[in-house]
Amino acid sequence: MIIPVILSGGEGIRLWPESRKGNPKPFLVLDDINRESLLQKTVLRALAVTGSKDVYIVTNKDYYEKTIEHLNSIKPDISVRFLLEGSGRNTAPAILLAALELQQRFGPECRMLILPADHLIQNEEALQEAVAEACILADQGYLVTFGIKPTKPETGYGYIKIGNEIKKKYSFEVEHFVEKPDRTRAQTYFDSGMYFWNSGMFCFRTGRLLDMARCIDLCLYEASMKCFCEGMRESGRITFERDSMNRLPSNSIDYAIMEKCGQVATVICDFGWSDVGTWEAIESLGAKDESGNTIAGNVYLLDSQNCYFKGDRRVVVGLGVEDLIVIDGPDGLLISARSSIGDIKKLSYFL
Repeated sequence: MIIPVILSGGEGIRLWPESRKGNPKPFLVLDDINRESLLQKTVLRALAVTGSKDVYIVTNKDYYEKTIEHLNSIKPDISVRFLLEGSGRNTAPAILLAALELQQRFGPECRMLILPADHLIQNEEALQEAVAEACILADQGYLVTFGIKPTKPETGYGYIKIGNEIKKKYSFEVEHFVEKPDRTRAQTYFDSGMYFWNSGMFCFRTGRLLDMARCIDLCLYEASMKCFCEGMRESGRITFERDSMNRLPSNSIDYAIMEKCGQVATVICDFGWSDVGTWEAIESLGAKDESGNTIAGNVYLLDSQNCYFKGDRRVVVGLGVEDLIVIDGPDGLLISARSSIGDIKKLSYFL
């Protein structure tokens, strides 16, 4: 048995004006033929790669109704249950609360597959193969990560350094985790062939994860257990109120558990993964014209180079401009020099 647990939170401020606190990144609809939100794609992907009829979604309780709307429009043939957070406390509490629920419902041998709701994966068949390998490793007691084969020296992702080989060219023990590097170090990682992007996807048995949490961080484990017991249970959902959530330490599962556990493995993956976390990442999904421009929607560019313009709601025109990113959103307009787009998070207080 393997149960998908979808983490659907965050504000996605780097994708303003399309994404913000009231309409976070999982609800973003990409410019593809299916016109599905990232959340919808993730739910359908979870169904396809696991064959499970049960899916859990961990999200803020304020997003419950909007999540239901997105699910109703695709009508997945699965039972969706919710863990609703009164406030977000990062991935470690979210995953431990889900593990406690799954262990109670399915037992300690149940495998859980952690999938962020806001990623894009192009090759689901390759993902399915990677999940099958991860399940084998999980049954051997490993906490399993999915390491993405890097395509460039990216500074926006954390990395995993591989250690001893478990299965030739496919799975390895993890030597250590690395935070987002600077450009020079990212190039070194890329050239070495020993470092892989940390996808934020995981697989483990519920009992094994909880045992490791109890041994590594007893305070986090006990706080999660207390919060879990205090949850308000209704049909198909458990709500954890703000006061209960705020007693949990805010920490990522990587830092709280994975980096301190002696039995962590990674499955090496190449399935067209992207966290689509920036406008440049979304731009890369489109095709460039002969002047290096990428456009989406009602956009016209003349005598312009190396620009990304997106404007679905009204006509957007660029004349004689270079190196601009322009996003015409539903209630906001972003105009940025390409070199400055990474600074948008600095405006989070205003946006």
